[in-house]
Amino acid sequence: MMVPKNALSFCFSARVLMLAGIFFFCFQIESFAQGKDIEGEITLAESAWGNFLRAKAIPLKQTEDFQQILDAAGDKKLVLLGEATHGTSEFYTFRSELSKKLITEKGFSFVAVEGNWVEIYKLNAYVQGKTGSGSSAAALLGNFDYWPTWMWANVEMTQFIEWLRKHNQDVAPDKRVGIYGMDLYNMWPAKSAIIDFASVYMSESYTQIKNQLGCFDDFKNSETRYASEVNRGAASCEIQTKTVWQLIRARQAQLSLKAPESYFYAMGSTRVLYNAEQYFRENVTNKVGAWNIRVGHMEETILSLLDHHGEEAKGVVWAHNTHVGDASAVEMEDPGLRSLGELTRATLGQDNVYLVGMSMQEGQVMAGKKWGKEGRVLDVPKGLQDSLEDVFSAVDHPVYYLLFEESDRSSDFAQSALAHRAIGVVYQPRRDDRYYQNTLPIHRYDAMVFFKTTKALNPI
Repeated sequence: MMVPKNALSFCFSARVLMLAGIFFFCFQIESFAQGKDIEGEITLAESAWGNFLRAKAIPLKQTEDFQQILDAAGDKKLVLLGEATHGTSEFYTFRSELSKKLITEKGFSFVAVEGNWVEIYKLNAYVQGKTGSGSSAAALLGNFDYWPTWMWANVEMTQFIEWLRKHNQDVAPDKRVGIYGMDLYNMWPAKSAIIDFASVYMSESYTQIKNQLGCFDDFKNSETRYASEVNRGAASCEIQTKTVWQLIRARQAQLSLKAPESYFYAMGSTRVLYNAEQYFRENVTNKVGAWNIRVGHMEETILSLLDHHGEEAKGVVWAHNTHVGDASAVEMEDPGLRSLGELTRATLGQDNVYLVGMSMQEGQVMAGKKWGKEGRVLDVPKGLQDSLEDVFSAVDHPVYYLLFEESDRSSDFAQSALAHRAIGVVYQPRRDDRYYQNTLPIHRYDAMVFFKTTKALNPI
């Protein structure tokens, strides 16, 4: 999708400066097409934006109200469902309910989530009804110990996993819907999975694979330690991971027939280790490059899932708005950052991908105040004046969604950006003004869901 190159250059931008310990805002507003004027005589909510929202808003009160978004998204190859935080109950519940509809009414084949491959694969075994896969979703999720645990070990996720298991009990084995992790953060379980696979199915290469992966042993299962020591001059394990990738890939013809599911899992684990090794090493000196390695890994995983599930496969993806939205319609902090939505639109074609963003005006969120810290319920204040969150809250409905048409993207106001809040696993409410990206929402998404108020996730 092409976005006007000058659209983001004259958009609203918020910058927070520290001067003598005092924070103040400097808002540069050069042009808002039909938006708030320099004198502040009208607000964006009263402008063309407000008129557009009130005309397009579809209230969401019950699952039957999904029909219009279901019709719009149901024939796509991929439907990406975003979230403005990693800790909001309503976002998880909406994604769950829409995913159920896409699975039962539109024949979607799998759900891919912003979680780690090995850990989420245990959930996949459970929903598929595999022997010995676990006694309950709560028990499996309760064992998730990779931070942030609340993203998966929560009541909302448990309810969806149990629903998916029950759904699969009533369909043929080859029609069962899987759930998979597409992230690469936890590389050590992937390393163990590769060695376990080789011990069973690649006895002739087992010693070689184990020795190659022994390269990581001195780093004590710490990605941070590995990356920092390599940056200081230690030898990397890049060649070794590539060798293992090539060894397992070379056996595809035989092993994909002999043990298709085990081979698919092993290839996924090998992909994680191969890309994670590059990601953590790159992240020390080049965060843009590292981000793009991670996003590229997500796309590779999704494409492999589409291939694994057959020619007619369709997938649902759960991820943050920063991954789901088209990055070409966002003024990123660092130029060159890509997104999953942008990549899949380019690879599969814009007509085969449907991007759904989500946001809220205010409420609560589960997040850590610092990286690695315990998740807490934190208050989220109302959005900044004339931000997306502020403008969208002017619609009377407490919950609603919008479907963007191609004709909407050519309107004048669609070329004017709105500051759009993005809260990750770390959030500091007193610095809320720092959690915004200038966004052309009608270009970034195909649809948006908006909540006036929200609650935090319910951890288990």
